[in-house]
Amino acid sequence: MKRNYSNNILSSLLFCSALFFSCSKVPVNNLEYGTNNILESGTYVVDRIVTTAPESKGITSDNDGFNRNYDPEFIYLHEIGSDNKLLLPVYYYECSQGNQCYGFRYQVQIDESGSVTIIPFDKDRELMETSLVLDTEASCYFSSWASDIWGLPDTSDPETDQVEEREGYYFYKRKNDLNKEIYRSQNNFTIDELLQNNSLRMTRACAGFNLVGLFYDSSQSSSFGGATYYFLDADKFERIMGSTPDKWYIKMYIGGPSFPAEYNIETLESTGKREDGGYYSSGDSTAFHNGSIDVSQYLKFSERTFASVQTVYGGQGYFTSGTTYNDEDEHELKTLGNHLFTPVIGGDKEVHVYVLIKYWDKSGEPGEDWLKSDVGALQTEVNITGAQGSGAVIPVNNNFYTFGLLMDINQFKAVWEASVAERDEAVVTTKNISQGVREFTLDDAITIFETDSF
Repeated sequence: MKRNYSNNILSSLLFCSALFFSCSKVPVNNLEYGTNNILESGTYVVDRIVTTAPESKGITSDNDGFNRNYDPEFIYLHEIGSDNKLLLPVYYYECSQGNQCYGFRYQVQIDESGSVTIIPFDKDRELMETSLVLDTEASCYFSSWASDIWGLPDTSDPETDQVEEREGYYFYKRKNDLNKEIYRSQNNFTIDELLQNNSLRMTRACAGFNLVGLFYDSSQSSSFGGATYYFLDADKFERIMGSTPDKWYIKMYIGGPSFPAEYNIETLESTGKREDGGYYSSGDSTAFHNGSIDVSQYLKFSERTFASVQTVYGGQGYFTSGTTYNDEDEHELKTLGNHLFTPVIGGDKEVHVYVLIKYWDKSGEPGEDWLKSDVGALQTEVNITGAQGSGAVIPVNNNFYTFGLLMDINQFKAVWEASVAERDEAVVTTKNISQGVREFTLDDAITIFETDSF
């Protein structure tokens, strides 16, 4: 395969979605903070100010990277080594010289016995009734997640189960209350550091993913403005394949040992559950944003455009895209993303991506069983390697990736027609994670591997 590496690795020293806070210690009882790292008894007030812009939420507008904003309107302070935590609201308030600041405030009480009590302020700058009691030896971290453990439910109940086992492999199903951006402080904090005038940098304890599986026509191209454009509309697709694109279905799998079923946000490690990892599939953005569990079924081909460096591919297939809706409050069209967010392990744990194609040759619409089953599909694994062919790709948290394959429809036609005779013999092969499928390869398919890292 020809490999197209579009590694847009940002050289910025800023981490994506970093929060930059300034802390002001206000000793209520006129007690000065000790300079010898010995915690003195007293009451202190600490302000942490978010300096990112309020109007930009979620991922970047170009659909392929994290932004530098902290989106949640709350943050948790977790005690390391325990389940103790404290929720602190994040809000706008008037700070120095009448400026509007975005952040939070908390009070720290240290008594003579060494007990430390942290109490948050609400958005009206009033003390709340909740608190977290620590000792002077405690250490903490900040996170947007309510607990130390992120995990997909494995309940054996189809209404809530997000893990399915088939033939020894685990398949994960997305849900928007779990598969979302997870923020964690880059560092842990001692009690002393919670009082110091340092910035708080947040990174993401998850990675983001887009998938692309697109057919284009290599014989139809044009040049404009220094770029090359390929197009494959529905009419041309039908002339080549003998049927309309809406009779064709696609599913993409992404996963492997780098994708844990459970992840410890405190330690930034897998919990060890299902060490071989599992696989997510391309999914329906409408179901995802409605809060439903992803049904992991085949999707009809759609007309999509993918741009890479100086080349634009317009074709039929799949490319991660969201649901467009009319925001009546702001009187404009907006798009909800359909990206996959999940923690990854890193280290030596690699990622695998597969493209599967099915054809519906009957009247009407296929049923749920057909849409969920891989039997009868053609499957190929995307041959992803690192930059300059340096080996397996290891996804890392706080990065955003696009993986996939651009396929010439003329080559695929020959492969498909050759496979029809084999299917008539009622013989199917097994390839890796999918059962009852046939393997195919396209010599000139273009591998997509893009990453935005910070």
